[in-house]
Amino acid sequence: MSVQRANGDFDWGMHHLRAFAIVCILIEHLWWNIGLFQPAQAFFVGSTFYFLFISGYLCQYLELRRPTETKTYYRKKWTNVICPYLVWSITTIAVVRFADVHRAGVLSPELVRWDNLSRLLLFGWAQAPYWYVPFVSVLFLVSPWLWQRKTSELAWLFLVSFSFAVCLPFRPSSHFDGNPAMAFFQYVYFVWSYLLGFLYARLKPRIDPFLESYAVPALGFGILLGLGLLAPEAFTIVCASEIDPNDALRETVLGGPLARSFQKLFFLVPAIVLANRFSGKRIAVLDWLATCSFSMYFSHHFFVSDFVRLQDRLFSLVQPNAFGKALLQMVVTILFVAFNLVLAMVLKKSFGRYSRRFIGA
Repeated sequence: MSVQRANGDFDWGMHHLRAFAIVCILIEHLWWNIGLFQPAQAFFVGSTFYFLFISGYLCQYLELRRPTETKTYYRKKWTNVICPYLVWSITTIAVVRFADVHRAGVLSPELVRWDNLSRLLLFGWAQAPYWYVPFVSVLFLVSPWLWQRKTSELAWLFLVSFSFAVCLPFRPSSHFDGNPAMAFFQYVYFVWSYLLGFLYARLKPRIDPFLESYAVPALGFGILLGLGLLAPEAFTIVCASEIDPNDALRETVLGGPLARSFQKLFFLVPAIVLANRFSGKRIAVLDWLATCSFSMYFSHHFFVSDFVRLQDRLFSLVQPNAFGKALLQMVVTILFVAFNLVLAMVLKKSFGRYSRRFIGA
């Protein structure tokens, strides 16, 4: 989906922001399994907020620039979002059934069955990250209704949704298990970032000049406050003798909805400032990552276990000290991102004009 500015020029800034979002997602999922850099990992948890913000922004921004009929809008979402989701989900089931049950990184191998296909697709159970597509599809479904709302009404919807999100007593699971209550909490937790993207698209002509005038304070404000909310959680991880991702203190307070929501909100400020600074210039690597971001989102979880094993082998061969382990993990992380990027580019080239329908590129 192209990001067009009012004068028809391509908005490279928001396009590059998608590259930032997908790299954060890949690092979050890899580091969760690797086990090192646990304090730094806290920065990447919840990176789905960035994707939802971008999705909301694109949905409203493109509608303002090039209004489309609702029927055409839904058809494009079916082709560009649902179709590749179906392809990747069915591919996952095939891999689990006929090859390596651990290869696909599925949530529950016993659920990945052909006779359970409808529930797998409806709830995004095929792979851990796939919950996002059914979730965001509901937001896409109601977006034409959001287009008709006044900006003041959108602002109230955002404030109400954000207020509810920060008041949640726990961080809901990303993986919808069919429980209606959990689905409700999931939307309460995430939906504010989608609405914020809508609002930013509406108010961009007013917000951008302000951010441009106060770029340095905005950068400092966002980074310092974001890190300030991140530091206590990172500190508790450093002090913990064992890392428990379900630790009650992290889930409810330090990494809970209140801290996590404000943290991502503050980090969005410098992200937008930097995106606007490069809105008129193409940066090749970021362009490639952004263009292939959806395909990388679908494919990367197939290969997490391979890169975890690669790191283990490197450790056994080199036997590094603490600094060496950190350096090797960075190398493995870069290789992981690069591998998924190259794979997505090869698939995109192979499928050609139909790549959007099959792999999400």
